Amino acid sequence: MAGRPGDRDKAGATVLPAQAPVAVTDLLGRRITLARPAQRIVLAQGRLLSLLELLHPDPVSLLSGWATDLPVVLPDEHAAWVRRFPGLAQLPSLGRQVAAGLNIEQLVALQPDLVLLSRGAAGALDTQGRSAVVQKIEGLGLTTAVIDCMARPLVETAPSISVRAR
Repeated sequence: MAGRPGDRDKAGATVLPAQAPVAVTDLLGRRITLARPAQRIVLAQGRLLSLLELLHPDPVSLLSGWATDLPVVLPDEHAAWVRRFPGLAQLPSLGRQVAAGLNIEQLVALQPDLVLLSRGAAGALDTQGRSAVVQKIEGLGLTTAVIDCMARPLVETAPSISVRAR
């Protein structure tokens, strides 16, 4: 992204230098740190694409794969995304139900820097607030973050897109 560290783009998201370390707290209260902004992201729910667009002018350029719930659940929205970003049609798919049937080999083959999960894709939490899906993915050595804008949009959208350089 262009701009000086700390500048704001048109949507109000902070512009980060290409190699700056990034630290966030996800919706489960977990601190996630990346050495640099993620360049290979997997969306465990396609509807998270709208959040990613708030942070980057070409969100599809950051994706290495995604769950294909969007064409089924919101076909008109999916068609609009494909018209705007034609590369989306060729993006590797993890299938529609990532949380229910995670294909570990396929996920690892996508070599993501970051796997973004919605609350729904993260699945039920145990008594300590941990997600079995998150633990399974992180057990593969992959970094995950839980974000959301659908369950409680007025409460969870802003924290889901709050990213800052360390």
